Amino acid sequence: MKIAMIAMRYGKEVNGGAELLCRLIAERMQKHWDVEVLTTCALDYMTWRNEYAPGLEIINGVKVRRFPNDVERDVPRFNHYYEKLAKRRQSQGKPRGLFTALFESVFGPILQFWLERFWMYLQGPRSTALTKYLQAHRNEYDACIFVTYCYATTYYNIPLVRDKAYIIPAAHDDLCFYFDLFKRPFKLARGLIYSTPEERSLVEQRFPFVSRLPHRITGIGVDSPPECDSESFRRKFIIEGPYVIYVGRIEPGKGCVELFDFFQRYVADTGSQLQLVLLGKAVMEIPQHPQIRALGFVSETDKYAGLSGAECLIMPSPYESLSIVLLEAWMSNIPVLVTATCDVLKAQTTRAQGGLWYKTYEEFKDGINTLIGDRQRADSMASSGRAYTEKTYKWSKIESDYLSLISKTEEAIPLVATPS
Repeated sequence: MKIAMIAMRYGKEVNGGAELLCRLIAERMQKHWDVEVLTTCALDYMTWRNEYAPGLEIINGVKVRRFPNDVERDVPRFNHYYEKLAKRRQSQGKPRGLFTALFESVFGPILQFWLERFWMYLQGPRSTALTKYLQAHRNEYDACIFVTYCYATTYYNIPLVRDKAYIIPAAHDDLCFYFDLFKRPFKLARGLIYSTPEERSLVEQRFPFVSRLPHRITGIGVDSPPECDSESFRRKFIIEGPYVIYVGRIEPGKGCVELFDFFQRYVADTGSQLQLVLLGKAVMEIPQHPQIRALGFVSETDKYAGLSGAECLIMPSPYESLSIVLLEAWMSNIPVLVTATCDVLKAQTTRAQGGLWYKTYEEFKDGINTLIGDRQRADSMASSGRAYTEKTYKWSKIESDYLSLISKTEEAIPLVATPS
């Protein structure tokens, strides 16, 4: 079978959970399928600036076809429209004056319709070249797998291949998930590939018609960490004493504002010399604090070495469909401390019995004290997390799930008109 995976960004340097999932799945399934990745020339997800060269490239054995984006994203304008839509959602159900209520009842749905579609136009990335290529070569592919539901690479292109389209939604409970315009990609999908039971429940609650679609809850496989030396990591980055670690994009949407606030309060309250080490690209200002160390984007070896030497991983993101770095932390034999505001993180940690969670600062403080102060309990959580990861996230199972869902031997799924 020849399979296309369509993603907004792709590359070894790309820092993002859905993008990493796409790359690992493409590389792993290459031994079963003829896989091609159709993507843009963007490296930065904020601007979609064309930084990669267009054309065909081979990355770890996978054919990657890059197409230039039409324009860079106008970030201030995009944020303005996102805030406008957020305010409209927050105002729903609140008391209104007679004129406002009448206006909303008549023109509100029309206004919402155009606001959402203009938001998608600004969201991007928009690549006319990618769309034209897919339109011209659609018959060459037996199936097309779209990675995430909420970008223009999915929204504008899925109608071209609706008879063979599958989605890895990577959905979480944020504002745009509730936009009505996303009914379209989910209606046009022939099947869905979820990462967790919580993601499936979220999508089916929002779009009940998808419960009739073939699907798998599969996630991603995790290999054993490479050989690494936590002491060499310390020497390389001049880190002394105990530290906790955060891995991922450093931005407000990942819960980093609260993380910085809670950590600085913890240090002030306890007088602890504990350090917070950050691995990943920063798209926000990082507090100037002697115990907060931002190391930027690092190699896989340095990432695992940093994880293995940490007291615990802290994951503050309120929006996740699956946290790959939790699995990496458990494979590195450390426990985790996650925000309970994210159902997926809390459930993932609960199933693994691999750490603790917090909602308030006091729970954050108690969690760190427990994981640092009770070594026996922390080690037990780390061992439990590793055992759970090794059992649940096997590549053999992941590969089998993809093969069984997307197979020539499956009977054709009839195209059924789905009610709005």
